[in-house]
Amino acid sequence: MKFFLEDNEKRLLSEAGIEFAPETDYSDDQAFELLDKIYEKENFFAQDAETNKNAKQLAVAYALLADKIQAAIPD
Repeated sequence: MKFFLEDNEKRLLSEAGIEFAPETDYSDDQAFELLDKIYEKENFFAQDAETNKNAKQLAVAYALLADKIQAAIPD
């Protein structure tokens, strides 16, 4: 499956050191691996979300991105 991400979503992945290739046809295993890495970043920033506004914004951004990827993975 291919994922069609916005530039800001690609930038989030890049800044997190998460490799993403838009032209890649991801297998289910690869898609779940990508999703796990995004969840890890979401959880990392969520730990400081109550006291750090930037961390909260990043946690939300990664959560939305994870939701988008999850929704694209067939059941």
